[in-house]
Amino acid sequence: MEPVGKRRVDLIGPWRFQVKIPHTRMMWLVGQQVKAFHRASSATNVGNAVAGIVTATIAALSSHFLAAAMIIIAIGYAAGSRQLRARQYVTQPHSKEMDRAELAWILRHGSISGLIWGTANFCMMLSAEGPQLQALMLLLPLTILTGSLATDMVFLAAVRFIILAAIGLCAGLLLRGTPETIVSAFVIVVYALAFLWLAKLSASGFAIRNLRTKEAKEAADTIHLLLNDYEEHSADWLWETDAQKCIVRPSTRFRDAAGRQRVPFVGAPLIDLFEAGHDRDILELLIEKGQSFRDVIVSLIVGDDRKWWSVSGRAICNDQGKLLGMRGVATDVSAAKLAEAKIAHLAQYDGLTDLPNRMLFHETLARALAKHEDQALLAVLYLDLDHFKSINDTLGHAAGDQVLKIAATRINSCLGRHDLVARMGGDEFAILLPEIKQHEAAESVAKAIIHAMAEPIFLDGQQVNTGASIGMTFASEDGNEALDLIKNADMALYHSKQNGRSQFSRFEIGMHQALQARRKIEMDLRVAISRDELELYYQPLVNLKTGETSGYEALLRWNHPEDGMVMPGTFIPVAEETGLIVQLGEWVIRNALMEVARWPDHLSVSVNLSPAQMRSPNLLPTVIHALAASGVPANRLEMEITETVLMQDSEANLTVLHQLRSLGVRIALDDFGTGYSSLNYLRSFPFDKIKIDRCFVDDVDSRDDSRAIIRAVTGLAQSLGMVTTAEGVEREDQLEHLRGEGCTEVQGYYFAKPLPARNVVGRVMEVDAVVPAPTPKRSVSKAA
Repeated sequence: MEPVGKRRVDLIGPWRFQVKIPHTRMMWLVGQQVKAFHRASSATNVGNAVAGIVTATIAALSSHFLAAAMIIIAIGYAAGSRQLRARQYVTQPHSKEMDRAELAWILRHGSISGLIWGTANFCMMLSAEGPQLQALMLLLPLTILTGSLATDMVFLAAVRFIILAAIGLCAGLLLRGTPETIVSAFVIVVYALAFLWLAKLSASGFAIRNLRTKEAKEAADTIHLLLNDYEEHSADWLWETDAQKCIVRPSTRFRDAAGRQRVPFVGAPLIDLFEAGHDRDILELLIEKGQSFRDVIVSLIVGDDRKWWSVSGRAICNDQGKLLGMRGVATDVSAAKLAEAKIAHLAQYDGLTDLPNRMLFHETLARALAKHEDQALLAVLYLDLDHFKSINDTLGHAAGDQVLKIAATRINSCLGRHDLVARMGGDEFAILLPEIKQHEAAESVAKAIIHAMAEPIFLDGQQVNTGASIGMTFASEDGNEALDLIKNADMALYHSKQNGRSQFSRFEIGMHQALQARRKIEMDLRVAISRDELELYYQPLVNLKTGETSGYEALLRWNHPEDGMVMPGTFIPVAEETGLIVQLGEWVIRNALMEVARWPDHLSVSVNLSPAQMRSPNLLPTVIHALAASGVPANRLEMEITETVLMQDSEANLTVLHQLRSLGVRIALDDFGTGYSSLNYLRSFPFDKIKIDRCFVDDVDSRDDSRAIIRAVTGLAQSLGMVTTAEGVEREDQLEHLRGEGCTEVQGYYFAKPLPARNVVGRVMEVDAVVPAPTPKRSVSKAA
């Protein structure tokens, strides 16, 4: 027989059992077979001894002393070697190699025992007669069965024993040659096959029992390990109640989580841990019914903190279905609950000012309108901050954010307990006054806000001035839908800003019509260029020393197909608000340069630049391409900017001005003296020209202070090497005073109104003839 090595572990392979043995369990099962074989040694030896003694006695009585001796030898070998081997196995450390060796020995033991019994059976069957033969024919199959049962946990050992013992018995019966012994031999073969089948069933049962026991133990160990790890490391803990819904066997983690280290805990009702409320009522009802549940969120107070637990549980019932209690798991979901609350807060509140946002304002206004009665008053105010964009552009967005926070605080301080203010976006705020008794109450709130916002704001020691413009509307009188009221208040706000800012306006139906007209202008203006509806008019700039026209200022006109000539004061503000001014400005630059290309070389053209154009990345390429396309020298192009341009992102705008200046384009500062930092701007950029605002020119012939200002400006410009141009000259007295104060150029209706390009050439000749130095003749100019 080959020794049982690694390649022979298949001796207990799956085909030998009625159950599939996992490969990973093979050697473990071998160890279990060996242990079971040796544990049964004592009881097996006793049974074999009894059977052997009886069989040997019968053989001796029949004078078959050789057979009796072989039986005694078989019993002695089987009992002695097995008992000795069992003791050695118990005292030695176990290993896979040892189990393999023991399995090989058990197989040899089964073969040798079967060979001894088979030889003894053969001898007795040849010589036994009469009653002894009959007794042996009954007893010897039982000895085969007993031997197979003693080794059936190792199936192949049982197979070897049964086959060898049965072969000896059958051979002896067949050699006797009588019909009775031949039939008996056949019966023994049937018995042997049955014994083999029983051995297989027994071996399979042994394997199944041990595998299931192993799996159950491993599952129990795993569950125990997981439960211990669960309790020690997870954020969850187990809970259990008895039939009275009271806590039993609480873990340390459960006690700690509930904050009940020093108070009675065992026997306390589970539901008493939680705060009263709808969620607790649901949990109590589920526990009372003994109904399984998952993830019921309940709150409780632990120390000074509010916590939230997610509780899951199932019923514990006996075999008769009687409820014995509940068992489940709880999880602290406080962090998730707080995060959820924070997300919900962020969804409804402004992150900067912590005021309600647009969505929450709409919802609150809609609820207020649903409860509003027609005889009551409900007001909606819409507000934005004056000059906020300039603050953002000059001081930066961080300063703008601080202004918004301060504004939110000041607005809130002007409101009552039931009023609501929300930030709608940017520098816009909406206010709901749901409980006012008269219109004057809303007006008082508006006045209080305007007064509060008129107070200077100090940021890092720097004073910032802003204000508030407000539009207001009333429910029922102006509308009953939230969106309509907000829209109407916004229109009233627009009216306040158009009329000078830092004031409030109540919505009127005419405002809607004005807004519709403005929207029509915007829509028509978007297609005006493609329809060739725009036209440039030119107003001359006259040199006071020579009396000659030195150039023209290009002024935009709009020939509307329905409304006729539309003046810039009507559509330019719309263009600036909508951003269309950039497209219009590019059109003006291209067409003005194409026009000046047809003028005498000494004439220049001046165009105005808006703040939006200065921010456009296309400004410089547009100027370069227009100069190249027209062939006009860059020094014949003059661009006028106002102080507003420099106030907004001054560093970037100064960079653009220097780039234009490097091309040879001349730069003029328009409306000088009307801003806040005129002198500082003169120092920041070397302008070619200063244009004196017409507000000083209007009174130059009647007010000494106007003349003093003009005198100072012209003297300053002369010292800086700059040209001075006075705008809005309409009277001869104005002209004489400007000449006397040293002004370089003038323009205004005294010389000519803006003219279309086709009239420029003839008009230039007439103006040149009209303004001889030193005194112009207004009557000739008017006739021209």
